[in-house]
Amino acid sequence: MRALAFDLYNSTIQIAKNAGFSVIDDPENRSDQEREICITIQTGELQKDHFFEGDIIFTTIDQLLSSYLTIPVSLPDRLGNVNIGAIIGSLVVFDEVHLMEFQRSFLTATEMMNRFKDLAQFFVMTATLTEPVQRWLAKQISAEPITCSIDELKCVPDYEERSRIYSFKEESLSSNSVINNHREKTLVLCNTVDRSQKIYSELKEKLEESDIKVALLHSRFFKRDRKEIEKNLQGWFGKKSENVNAILVSTQVVEAGIDISCDTMHTELAPANSLIQRAGRCARYSGVGRVFIYELEDISNSLPYAKNVVDATRLEVKDFKEKELDPDSERDLVERVHAPLEDSNLIDSLQNRLEEVNEAMDHGHSSSIRKLIREVDSINILITPNPDDENLEESWPEMLSVPRSTLYKLKKEGASDWIFKIPVFSDDEDFNGPIWQEAESVNEISWLAALNPRFARYSQEVGLVFGEQGARCIYYTERSLHKSYRYSCESYLEHTNRVIEVARCLMPLYDKGIKNLANKTMLDSDAIKKMILLACAFHDTGKLSIQWQSAMLKWQSISNPNAEQFIRGLPLAHTTYDPARDWRRMQELKIQQGPHAAEGAYAILPMIIKGSQTLFEDNGDPENMAIGIMTAIARHHGPRTSNLQPFRLVPEAENVLSDAIKSVEIDLGPVMISETPDQDTIDTFKQYLKISEIEKGMFLYWLSVRIIRLADQRATSKIGCL
Repeated sequence: MRALAFDLYNSTIQIAKNAGFSVIDDPENRSDQEREICITIQTGELQKDHFFEGDIIFTTIDQLLSSYLTIPVSLPDRLGNVNIGAIIGSLVVFDEVHLMEFQRSFLTATEMMNRFKDLAQFFVMTATLTEPVQRWLAKQISAEPITCSIDELKCVPDYEERSRIYSFKEESLSSNSVINNHREKTLVLCNTVDRSQKIYSELKEKLEESDIKVALLHSRFFKRDRKEIEKNLQGWFGKKSENVNAILVSTQVVEAGIDISCDTMHTELAPANSLIQRAGRCARYSGVGRVFIYELEDISNSLPYAKNVVDATRLEVKDFKEKELDPDSERDLVERVHAPLEDSNLIDSLQNRLEEVNEAMDHGHSSSIRKLIREVDSINILITPNPDDENLEESWPEMLSVPRSTLYKLKKEGASDWIFKIPVFSDDEDFNGPIWQEAESVNEISWLAALNPRFARYSQEVGLVFGEQGARCIYYTERSLHKSYRYSCESYLEHTNRVIEVARCLMPLYDKGIKNLANKTMLDSDAIKKMILLACAFHDTGKLSIQWQSAMLKWQSISNPNAEQFIRGLPLAHTTYDPARDWRRMQELKIQQGPHAAEGAYAILPMIIKGSQTLFEDNGDPENMAIGIMTAIARHHGPRTSNLQPFRLVPEAENVLSDAIKSVEIDLGPVMISETPDQDTIDTFKQYLKISEIEKGMFLYWLSVRIIRLADQRATSKIGCL
């Protein structure tokens, strides 16, 4: 799916340019230029849009669904709730939906579409989804199914008759079988990268003296190397290719999105829908192609596919001997294999999955990705012997995404060796970069790991190879996700006004989402916008605590006692601070501000309720909307903040908050603040923040926290970006 996203990304950029659009790929570079469009990509390897801010975003199922669970695979946990709000108001296109695991990603995607009905539009595309599942999906998401018959396909310009002759081989796929059946253009498809590398190496050795070109393509190549390989493939296997004698060895990456065709295909046994997807690259344009299906090397190991589906496919294809199938026959094959299995899994309600998703949102365990998205979850790899020397503050490296299961085979050779190191990111907003710690087990890795090149090597020809010694291989191509800021002394009111100003600028990007939310909740769009701005005004209320201000003033007296805000005695939001120089010094002085997000949300709750009642009056559900806004404030530094600590606000807090409200242009009367929480309140506060408890206000929470966090980042970067 990463290859498909990359190909569609590149082709869409070209189409947009041909249509006269000015294309940018960085949301922060938006301007007022007419016909400007921001087209981005976010995958494990190409992390161009961590927060889904583009106008058109190409991403993968893993990236989207993990963001929906608020456990995004390419972000640290503290940023987990930024992306989910991007779904509201969007058109989400699921391509090749049949490639999803039914009981994992498919069911989770369906639950997401069901939950966001009326808030987003969804377009689901598939070539081999069975008819029972199509009907079930349409019912669950209130969609209209549109199918294209073979007769309709024949009316498409340039359509030509084509068919394929299938044969099943009881032996496993080998380089000798490929060579013996080679005609002019051969495609070899393996189920794993390791198998593809092995077959490729054997073919290269055996065909060294021949004029047959041999290439390898899989998911463990860096972008620039994969792009070079794919450019050659168009000349060898593309629609306008020349008469080139060539063999391509690949994996599932060619099942979708890559427009090539061969006359002979060799594939390992896979589920019927995957086999037909693969066969779509044989005689793709016209004519008759030959497809050889081989038994698995180890019948007991069907990974990365479910064994019951592979076994069912085997029963259907084991007697194929020179059997010709046209598109109708291929569709029937998929129905015979998958329909009975999927029929037994179809459920009338998504309630169980909804509860599982809510639990994942509340707890944030990475195991939820394996349970709710796919069993073979991926890990991003950096190949470096010294991860502490890599500068992730200034730029972000391109990474290789590999299935977790492939990493278990790596074993230490000595007590002093390390195989993986994982980054530890602090929730402290003043934290300077990650600390890398050795992972004793692959299970300790969340989403990113440094891999010691003593245990793996990378080459432009074969990609990432495990079990062979290599060298550091890092390409810094992306902007840093973990960029630190050099702070200037900034008063609470200055910072709040800047955040509100940025939020106003961001608001037009969410017009569609706000209108959809207004319609769903029967509220006024302008009132929702003001409620979000009110949340921005209150988001740092917790920084007005006596503990926080005491720590800030103590540090400011050391870092820059001449700052105007400090001299005037104003409550501070930020101090003069350079993370590269000051973070460790602050720790040594034991200057601890303490938490502030949940404390601020609790303190300002009376004003949030008053604002909700004022703006929404008798419409909708003001109390639940207030809970949504309170949750956004409590969790504007992390998706699972729930612990409330005892606190007291400084005496001038009411006046400062009253001034902050003025920027929102709403009259709420005198500021009211919650009293310091007692132990019972502290013990029960976290219950109010469970997703199941804020159900009616959760969409406002997700949209609000997204705007707050993006505005907070931008406002901070304006005065202190390194």
